[in-house]
Amino acid sequence: MLPSATAPEKEAQFTDLATLRDALENDFSTELRHTTLDRLDIRADGSLAADGRQAPYQQALLESLARDIGMGLPYAYNIPFELFKYNINALKQQCTREVVLCLHRGVVINSAKVGYRPARTLDLLDAIEREKFWTFQRAQISDQGIEVNYIHPESNVGPEPGDTIQRGVRISNSETGFRGLKASKFALRLACSNGAVISDRLGVARWNFDKRITYDSSVAKFVKDLGKLQGREDNLREIYQNSAQQTLLDTEFCRLYRRLRMSLPTDTVDAILEVDPEERRRLHTAVRERPERATPAQTLWRVYEVHNRITAAPQRLGFSQQNRLERIGGDLLTRTSGN
Repeated sequence: MLPSATAPEKEAQFTDLATLRDALENDFSTELRHTTLDRLDIRADGSLAADGRQAPYQQALLESLARDIGMGLPYAYNIPFELFKYNINALKQQCTREVVLCLHRGVVINSAKVGYRPARTLDLLDAIEREKFWTFQRAQISDQGIEVNYIHPESNVGPEPGDTIQRGVRISNSETGFRGLKASKFALRLACSNGAVISDRLGVARWNFDKRITYDSSVAKFVKDLGKLQGREDNLREIYQNSAQQTLLDTEFCRLYRRLRMSLPTDTVDAILEVDPEERRRLHTAVRERPERATPAQTLWRVYEVHNRITAAPQRLGFSQQNRLERIGGDLLTRTSGN
């Protein structure tokens, strides 16, 4: 369904809060335009016309339009752009509804449903700074969203002497119609700056904007819930200590490998896990041929060792892959047996 060209997605990383604020106020400042589906005209040159205005668009908008008319994405990606556009034009009248176009820098990033009211990341940063508890560590922004890390410098949950892991929170947000505002526990290993987003089972704060209360009250409630993530440090310390003592089972390795392969090529996953292809094939074969109720076998790797390999890899990958691998690495700590 891709046309000859779509606008490229912009990404940036920040370790300075003032520079991050400047980016949110300028390059990543979101404009919301209201229109209706039937008034949209997508063009092969990568531009969108609506209500007498024209703007370039990104690929995500096409996926949003496909969903609006009930077109499956696998089908949409397997047809030429002209046929994709024909389907859109043929069905947009009967499927029409009010939509909100989300723009950065004059580029249409995505569309959202009417009534879309995201939390402004700048408002969250202001509210968090007033609490004076967390310390800003790092942020990554793309046109699809932002990931912000805050840490508590005095909090150490390291599993081994000299291996310092600081506790914190990862705030995820989007103002362009993608994922909603959410905060999870976050851990930063200082030895190599590895970040890990811990499973929601250990605590999570979510944005729940209720039209019956003010926007400012919704922000205040989220920050209050964020503060509740400060606790349960002993739980996190125990999980890290367990991961340093436990050995990864071959069934756990195979599940982990399949999850990584969903978005990465085989040779990249082998490199991340530092596994020889022959050993990887042996493990998969052993698990596949084992009787259903048989006891899994232990591998040669500690859970903590594999966790660190996964969380180190995102530094070599793009924005979306970084976020995904940091979450897979965090999930590994709580998904393995014994935790």
